[in-house]
Amino acid sequence: MKTQTFEDLSPLWPLTEISRPPKPVYYRGCSNVWTLPRIALIGSRRPSSYSKRAAYCLGRSLANSGFCVVSGLATGIDRCAHEAAMAAGGMTVAVLGHGLNHCYPRAHWELRERIEKQGGCLSEYEDSTPALPWRFAERNRLIAGLCQVVIVVEAGERSGSLITAQFALDEGREVWVVPGPFDEQRYAGSHRLINDGAKLLTEDFTRIETPSLTPVAAWFHEPESTFQALWERSGLEVSRVWEELERAKQNEWVVELAPHRYLWLGLSRDEGSDRSEVK
Repeated sequence: MKTQTFEDLSPLWPLTEISRPPKPVYYRGCSNVWTLPRIALIGSRRPSSYSKRAAYCLGRSLANSGFCVVSGLATGIDRCAHEAAMAAGGMTVAVLGHGLNHCYPRAHWELRERIEKQGGCLSEYEDSTPALPWRFAERNRLIAGLCQVVIVVEAGERSGSLITAQFALDEGREVWVVPGPFDEQRYAGSHRLINDGAKLLTEDFTRIETPSLTPVAAWFHEPESTFQALWERSGLEVSRVWEELERAKQNEWVVELAPHRYLWLGLSRDEGSDRSEVK
């Protein structure tokens, strides 16, 4: 599959807002994936059976609700997230810590090929760039930046998921955490995130009313927009766009300034930046 280069990040517009935007970005996969609202699902590389089940249920539910599931192609929770989204017939994006001619772990080549047919793989590194440990920490800011919401399923005290969560909080994204048993160290990082301001996830995430969950959030590339522009970005039927806008208006996430002209009032970057930082 041919590599697509985004010199202009407008198709991936949330990345233009982050403090260290990448340029360029390399991508292989389906172009229509960028019309979907995106939620990151991340966690341990060696999760418990409970966490695997939680990740799979969340990934499947999010995909069934029209969200693109974003993760990092690692073993454990990342793999569960990608597999669940595809099993539900949805789309998923893997953000890589190396160039697109490589795959880490190597055992995930077959998974990666399936992801490129049902979503895509994205990297800020040129195709021949090999995997190095520090590059995975760097790519975590892209996972956080691409998404309206980051869900942490399991994180230990030194988990890389804490880096992603901190990037998300810094950039005004919502962070939700699946809790674990209070006396298990494998969840120490998860519980610290909750103590430091992340939201506690105790039910099917798609049932929660939050502005980050409406697909409308992904259609506003700036605070104010016309219906025509929102419809073109959505990739949906006109009737579905009207329906989603009406729901957003009822929840006071959007206001109609004039006929066919809307202002986004949902979670702003400034509001998100007021959250507590991970210590």
